[in-house]
Amino acid sequence: MTASGETAPIRRLGYLTADLNEPFERELLTYALRSAEKLGVELLAACGGRLQARPTPEASAYEAIRRARLDGILLCAHTVCVGMTRTEIAAFAQTFAPAPVVVVGVEVPEFKSHTVSNESGAAALTEHLIKTHGRHRFAFVCGPEGHEEAEGRRRGVEYALRRHGLQLLPEHVLPGDFTSTSGRAAAERLLEQDPGLSRLDAIVFANDLMAIAALDVFARERIAVPSAISITGFDDIELAHLARSPLTTVRQPLSRQMNQAMTDLLATVNGDANPGLVDHRTRLVLRRSCGCGLVTHEHASSAPPRPPPGSDPIDLLRQYESAVAAELTTTLKDSSLPRALSSAWATELVDTFVARIQNQDASFIERIDASASALVQHDEPLTPLREAVLLVRRQLIVLTGTSGQAADDLDEATAEALLTIGSVEALREAQRRRAFETVAVQLASASAALSSAGSVAELRSIAYRELERLDIQSCVPVLIGSGAGGAAPKVPFALVNGQKDAPVSLSKEGALTLAAGLTPMLLLVPMASQGESLGYVVYEAAPESFLLATRLTLALGAALRSAELKERLELAYLTIAQQALKDSLTGLWNRRYLETRMSEEVARAHRGESSLSILGIDLDGFKQVNDRHGHEAGDRVLGFVAERLLQSVRPTDVVARLGGDEFVVLLSGTNRADALAVAEKMVKALERKDEHELVTATVGVATAAPKGNDRDAGRRLMRQADEALLEAKRRGKCRALHHDDVERKKT
Repeated sequence: MTASGETAPIRRLGYLTADLNEPFERELLTYALRSAEKLGVELLAACGGRLQARPTPEASAYEAIRRARLDGILLCAHTVCVGMTRTEIAAFAQTFAPAPVVVVGVEVPEFKSHTVSNESGAAALTEHLIKTHGRHRFAFVCGPEGHEEAEGRRRGVEYALRRHGLQLLPEHVLPGDFTSTSGRAAAERLLEQDPGLSRLDAIVFANDLMAIAALDVFARERIAVPSAISITGFDDIELAHLARSPLTTVRQPLSRQMNQAMTDLLATVNGDANPGLVDHRTRLVLRRSCGCGLVTHEHASSAPPRPPPGSDPIDLLRQYESAVAAELTTTLKDSSLPRALSSAWATELVDTFVARIQNQDASFIERIDASASALVQHDEPLTPLREAVLLVRRQLIVLTGTSGQAADDLDEATAEALLTIGSVEALREAQRRRAFETVAVQLASASAALSSAGSVAELRSIAYRELERLDIQSCVPVLIGSGAGGAAPKVPFALVNGQKDAPVSLSKEGALTLAAGLTPMLLLVPMASQGESLGYVVYEAAPESFLLATRLTLALGAALRSAELKERLELAYLTIAQQALKDSLTGLWNRRYLETRMSEEVARAHRGESSLSILGIDLDGFKQVNDRHGHEAGDRVLGFVAERLLQSVRPTDVVARLGGDEFVVLLSGTNRADALAVAEKMVKALERKDEHELVTATVGVATAAPKGNDRDAGRRLMRQADEALLEAKRRGKCRALHHDDVERKKT
């Protein structure tokens, strides 16, 4: 509440990242969404690709964020601004003014910045390889050139090597760009240089994705990891412990970093924060790929104290159980375990282990399985539980010692727990693969269906059907710029919370306002086709559908472009066809079209037993316009006449120019009296009302009720209208005369 008692406005924040196809970026955005929900703010996330010297179509997503006029922006500079200087990053951030910006991944002067201790983390990793595993011959696979974090990791490796009198040889420093493809390429190049990798005993990769890809290459060549060579990564993404050899890496405190960055952004928006740097410490995560086993013998932390010689291990376990649990809670204070298990998770886990060691818990595996399954159900990673199990062992081994029955039981319990967690994780990964395969098939089917649309209207109905089949509740594409034919921004369809054709509004710049009731967490994905920006698509931001949203947007962009091109082509064909049937000067129908419609109207009049009338029109005084004022003036008068004639008839009637100053009007379903009334209306509408006040009109009218076998009815009506027109001219012009009156005079 504000001081006046009014409810404070909900803040709307933006989040900028590059590519949600990258696991690291998906994980980071997941933490951002959780932080936004906890802070009670709305979040609009946009993935617009890396900024480069020449903007890519995807970068239009950042422009859409600018147009949205949000309260604040969180910029993941380590993914968006790769290769840019701090000055360039600052200039980009300032384009979102007046919205304040908090920067993640790079220290930018005059902005609140959140970074990670990449250099110290890489140095600690290298020290571990040297001291613990005796590695001395290193290779390093770099990150993207100019990437602040990647360069810090290289500096950390080189610093640790220098401390031990070691160095990286130039041929052992390989390029990379944080992708699996570059990791495989680096591994292949090392094998070309040294097929058995006999000149190396450790390879440090600047991130996990490259290391995991390299493990597959080395497995193909039957190079043993870690016995022949140690492999390490950086980031500790969720896939790291599922690699061929569980990957030793450096964990970034992503959850804490994102939570503090979002908190600082909200404080900045509210005027309560100042620029400055927050550097988050990394943590070494030891697994099999460096040479460490599943159960390591690392130094225990401060609790519990080492027992005196001769103490009974079982008594010690009972005595210090609560102290171990307290230390575990402190050590894993940023863990996701309390969210998925309970606030007493540490006490329950320690109690489970102690009961197993005392042989008082036959359901040990079931209890560990239940905890792992609870994490899976909450879509949380299992790494914290595995880490907690290892930490419990490190604490309890101080009490049980390294030999004896209690120590053996502790080792067995640890192995059982890790295997149980691994089984649950393997099951989840199998389920994810099946779900991904199912979605891949559905997405292929949806892409084919969308691409078959012949128009945007048809695409709308197909899209609603396919979105329902993909279980996507919200999807709103916005077409902007050249992709929309240069016209104003538009929304071809809008699905919001399952509601089709939901009300939305667009500013002239293309900023979208959705209907009330949509989730406050949104994802904006840029839409492009054939290298051209089309606009963007807004989805509900859900971690499980990040990949689906990005891939579906590709299909939507291609389908919308195809549907628009088909519509334009059809319109072009129609325009060409109409031009062949229209008078180029006045835009009225020509003789060819008139004859076609005449046959149709004669048949229709016969079927409906109705009348059909023809008006033949000739201008009086038109020659004087051309003689006195020239042919350009005559053309303008003809255009004026065409407008007046069209104003005098129904939209369904046919007005044609036969040439010169001769016109014909075809009136369907019109009797003698009504046709004559229309003719007199035309005479009055044209009576010296042209710009030179020289022109009047004479109209001849003919009416008939055609019979079924009367093939000459149309030509006869035209002839009769012409006869009436000539008689009207003889009687003094500027008048209308029906053919019946001509015949009556003859008799």
